[in-house]
Amino acid sequence: MSVLMADARTKLREDYGIQLDSERVSELMYADDTLLVGTDGRVVEKYLACIIDLGATYGLEMNWKKVELLTAKCDADIRNAEGNNIRTKASIVYLGASVAADGCTDSELARQIGLAEAEFRTLKHVWRHASLNARDRYKVYEACVLSRLLYGLQVIWLGQAARRRLDGFHARCLRTITGTPPSYYSRVSNEDVLAKVGAPKLSALLLERQLGYFGTLARRPTTCQVRRLVFDEDCSRALEDGTRRRGRPKLQWSNELFRITGHMFSNHADFIACITRKDAWRKRIHELTRATAT
Repeated sequence: MSVLMADARTKLREDYGIQLDSERVSELMYADDTLLVGTDGRVVEKYLACIIDLGATYGLEMNWKKVELLTAKCDADIRNAEGNNIRTKASIVYLGASVAADGCTDSELARQIGLAEAEFRTLKHVWRHASLNARDRYKVYEACVLSRLLYGLQVIWLGQAARRRLDGFHARCLRTITGTPPSYYSRVSNEDVLAKVGAPKLSALLLERQLGYFGTLARRPTTCQVRRLVFDEDCSRALEDGTRRRGRPKLQWSNELFRITGHMFSNHADFIACITRKDAWRKRIHELTRATAT
């Protein structure tokens, strides 16, 4: 696929005179799952045509049942090889995560919780025929359910209501694992249930993953395009382009993490010294999230 996409870029330049900007992301690839990205529908359509033509020379054929179009704040009609418009959707699933045209994350969180709940129901059937204590069950739950639930959530920022929703699902599952009835009946708080298996809040686990990825971006080369969206060369906050709309600003992933790290360190030099060292950063965020959980 890497060779095919490189040849498609060359064909796009030679046949149509279109040179893709090397400073912008034009495609995302994972195996044969390819996502084309662009700001001009005509360019994306020509790029797709080049991929189709060259793919045939490699023995590859496009599966048009899986080809979908997602438009964000624009209208674009992109046609397939037969001249028919590709179906436009309000959201698409790429690499197991839902991407919405309006950038809303509520539907993705609901989908993730639904999938995790289905996994947990399967585990309950298995546990009926297994003699495991609560801590061992939590380890299985952590590996099978939490890993599925938190997948991809580290790159988005959830509001307070969404974090409560995560913590509520986590507490319900742990009550089932420990055999603790609901709080209105047992008078046992969620904090006591978490303490029984030594588990932190799910929102704290998510914050740990978010800060971990935040550090991973900071340690990438300054030429990395994803890093440049978040950091300047000296690990300061990247300046935002354009003017902000009226009204209350939306919560942004990078801004919120910079706000949290601003409370973690007294000065910028200490922040850089920690975040550029993987082990030191991991230890620091582990201390923070576990303290937040308690």
